[in-house]
Amino acid sequence: MIYYGNRNYGCRFKEVLFHNTKTIILENEKISVMILADRGTDIISFNYKPTDTEFMWLDPIGLNILDKMNYTQWDNDYQKDSYYGGWFECFPNVGPDGKYKNSFFTGNAEIKYLPFDYSVQKDTEEEVTLKFFARCSKTPYTLEKYITIKSNQPTLFIREKITNLSNERCGFLWGHHPNAGGRFLDDDIIIDMPECSLYSLDEFEKKSRVSDWPYAYINGKLTDVRDIMSGGEGNVHYLFYLNDIKQGWGAFRNPKKKLGFGLSWDTDMFKSAILWINYNKSQVHCDYDGRRLITIFPRTADADGIEDAQNKGILSYLEPYESKESWINATVFNGEKEVCKIDQNAKVFFK
Repeated sequence: MIYYGNRNYGCRFKEVLFHNTKTIILENEKISVMILADRGTDIISFNYKPTDTEFMWLDPIGLNILDKMNYTQWDNDYQKDSYYGGWFECFPNVGPDGKYKNSFFTGNAEIKYLPFDYSVQKDTEEEVTLKFFARCSKTPYTLEKYITIKSNQPTLFIREKITNLSNERCGFLWGHHPNAGGRFLDDDIIIDMPECSLYSLDEFEKKSRVSDWPYAYINGKLTDVRDIMSGGEGNVHYLFYLNDIKQGWGAFRNPKKKLGFGLSWDTDMFKSAILWINYNKSQVHCDYDGRRLITIFPRTADADGIEDAQNKGILSYLEPYESKESWINATVFNGEKEVCKIDQNAKVFFK
């Protein structure tokens, strides 16, 4: 079914078929957001309408891959072969392949590859809230996801609930991977974050030295990470593990364009994060192709996949029939001033 609302003003939504994929378009006066309901509720567009600025990064392979992929999610290279960018969600695995109980999980599976149904919770000029829901196929979990837009606010509000339908205790990792890019990114980008510790990586991408935000060790030198995007002409691939985060937020801003993109999230659930910066012209396997992207990746634990988290004793659990809730928001703001906080209502505070 294709649903068309009666409004073309204020808050509204419509369901369309995009590359044979059920897609929801949410709009208000400020933003237009495209959500792939048939593919894990991936957000493939977050457009700020007053300046026609796109904040999501998309892989050069293009979105036409959606109706050409014939692999299953358990093929070894499925994630790379089918990756088109955007903002995807990871549950109950975050990170590399691994085994848990009697199941094998590919990277960031399994919600990432599942179709979601949805229902309309509220549909008015002032607010639209849609409930997306799916049941995992390899684990006894359901995930309910409430996505809201409000009139004249350039913000996406997301509330979620996970439930264990089984009669045994089950573990999980959970995270959100929003890839920022598009016309928004250039050499003028500045990164703002709250107090946290950073693990920087050596050339073999293993955790090496620890520092405090905003500094990290890069090639043996203590470097200010806030403006690490500036002047980037060569191959750049930085990965920082962020722990001991005092507040759950992060922001990218472009002072010259007077635009910023910020996230706020629930630190009771998402206690760790990754900051990933990439524009590497040498990669060839459907990987980024020299395009610039930057990610703040909130997640439940500092672990390399569900198997690693279990071995380290940092896996999260749901008891039989237990539910847990969480939230994450994304917003656009004026990027001229340094951000000092983004709260649970996605209000941005400046220094």
